[in-house]
Amino acid sequence: LLAGTTYGLRVTFDGMVFDQTELGVDEESYGLAWVAAPYETLYWKGASNGTWSGLSRNWGADSGTNAATDAVTTALDQLVIAPGTNASISLLIDGPQMARSLSISNGLVTLGGTNDAAVNLQNGGLHVGSGVVGTTAVMSNVSLFLSGEQGWTNASSYDLTVAGVIAGQGDLALRSSADGGILLSGFVNHSGVLVNSGTGSATNRISGVIGTNVTSIYQQSATSRLVLSGSNSFTGTVHVDAGTLELSGPGGALSQAAAIGVSAGATLLLSSGGQVKDSANITLSGGTILRGSGVSEVFGNLHVAQASFLDFGSGSPGTLVFGLYTPSALLSVSNFLPGNTLVFGSDLSSVINDGSLFSFSNGFNSTWSGGNFTITAIPEAGTWIAVALLITAGLFVRAPNSRSALGNFLFP
Repeated sequence: LLAGTTYGLRVTFDGMVFDQTELGVDEESYGLAWVAAPYETLYWKGASNGTWSGLSRNWGADSGTNAATDAVTTALDQLVIAPGTNASISLLIDGPQMARSLSISNGLVTLGGTNDAAVNLQNGGLHVGSGVVGTTAVMSNVSLFLSGEQGWTNASSYDLTVAGVIAGQGDLALRSSADGGILLSGFVNHSGVLVNSGTGSATNRISGVIGTNVTSIYQQSATSRLVLSGSNSFTGTVHVDAGTLELSGPGGALSQAAAIGVSAGATLLLSSGGQVKDSANITLSGGTILRGSGVSEVFGNLHVAQASFLDFGSGSPGTLVFGLYTPSALLSVSNFLPGNTLVFGSDLSSVINDGSLFSFSNGFNSTWSGGNFTITAIPEAGTWIAVALLITAGLFVRAPNSRSALGNFLFP
């Protein structure tokens, strides 16, 4: 709907019609006309430790400091909290409120709540501006309900932290455009997808539990990493389309997820083990699974749609286990140093040495036994030669009054 435009709902011989036509009553149709109300931008004018109750007239349409406080908020309003440079506001939300969007443009803002405090956000979303001078906090006693698809943005160098429940309906996109992250530590359980799609360098983190109402998780930012560290009950699909999705914490970040896909140039980083459901199907379409130091992980069946990568990383060795695998594209295994192990649930004896299907950075041994095809890393031949030379050289080294056995034999 366009603000200020007259719309009409008419009943005609051909059915019900909704359009912009000026309405009049005649022998062919009759109906009702109205003018679409414009969205209004309102600024907080209350005290720096005031209460937003939805009843008090503590918002104003003028951004100036001396503007009258005469507005009560509605679901159509775009709300702005701007305490000023280096100023702060601790706003108490009393009961459920509604807004088209909520923006914090500068200063330092904390939102707390009482009486089942909640903000029902329409598709305008939640925003932190570049003028913010510290962490913007939505406390755990404030719930945020989505009413439509929306983006939450952070253009500052400081984090936006949301500790309360996130519920409602609509897709939610996290968009950091600078180096300040978006941190969700409460229960995330809206009905819709969850997307990380910012253009900044920030790391966005979700340490709260992601619930079963969330249908899919997308990592779409090439520059902003998303870290999942909660023990999530999420059962949907995961799409790593760009950048890095990191699984960290005590375990279980994707312990119930049905499937994971990693696209070309994207990375699934395993910073700790026990993160993925053992039966989760994995599809690599040019992407990389990167193992952190000492990490071991069990996956479901593997499908490699185009040349992709398994990177065992640096540090302590570990084991990656996959279910069934039928090779159809090149799988390159890098940093496969001694102590590391790769296991498949399919017998790959006939194809493991096919250079068009497998590429290993180090030598390996492989065996098929008990339903497992196990590949273990071994030192390269050059390493054995170097060790042999060192041992041989050591036979000629002796203390001042002693000889090696080989030295005595050669030089009696």
